[in-house]
Amino acid sequence: MDNEFKSALKKIHQRRMQNGRMQPRIKMMDELSDSDNDGPELFTANPSDDIPRNKLVEQLARGLQAYVQRMQKRESFYAELTDCSHTVWIPAPREYSTLTFCNRRCYLLGGLNYETNNEVAQLKVTSEDSISWFNMQYSSNERIIGRCRHTSCSYNDKIYTFGGCFMFNMKRQIRECTGQLLCYDTIEKTQNIIKTKGISIQARKDHSAAVFGNSMVVFGGMFENGTVTNEMLNLDLHFNEWSRLYFKGVPQESFY
Repeated sequence: MDNEFKSALKKIHQRRMQNGRMQPRIKMMDELSDSDNDGPELFTANPSDDIPRNKLVEQLARGLQAYVQRMQKRESFYAELTDCSHTVWIPAPREYSTLTFCNRRCYLLGGLNYETNNEVAQLKVTSEDSISWFNMQYSSNERIIGRCRHTSCSYNDKIYTFGGCFMFNMKRQIRECTGQLLCYDTIEKTQNIIKTKGISIQARKDHSAAVFGNSMVVFGGMFENGTVTNEMLNLDLHFNEWSRLYFKGVPQESFY
């Protein structure tokens, strides 16, 4: 009985779909953009062929399309790129470096080219289409080794660089990581290794870091042995003291 009932319903549905009444064509509203090149392609509602074409469907499609397009316009942003002219000296090409904004200048630190780099390059925007690079000579109480895959954050006219890795160690067959904390003073033109207090911090690379209040918060990364961590650390920038932060609820997944 159930099969016969389902078969009868199917036949009734097919007869309704085969009705000779003209099905209205759905006219989609024009895009909100005045120009086709004004931004990303806007959403267009195209109901499936399985949906009956009637006035209700037409109204729903037009309303949905208008709503989504308004959201696209509201949430979209555009970046205009300019190929700027520059001075004679420019930094060498590199990867895994950091570019940090501090005191109306940008500072390029570290990175990997043929070797890991320990230079500090300052970028100054002189006009809308012109920039100037300067190779900053700094003094240091200790030898600063070039590094890459680190993080750099600005705080009170200084740039704090944490972690990263050095050149590949042929003897150990590994790229050694570091847990050093460097501080570059943009006023005094000095860069030194900071002696920290608090808990012991394991060396890492490919982590994330950001300044919040008087602290630098570090999350994730990869240890020298290849382990990926979800550890969150806090460095008090007044006392140079490390502490560990803990998650509430479900632990976050590890990533780098």
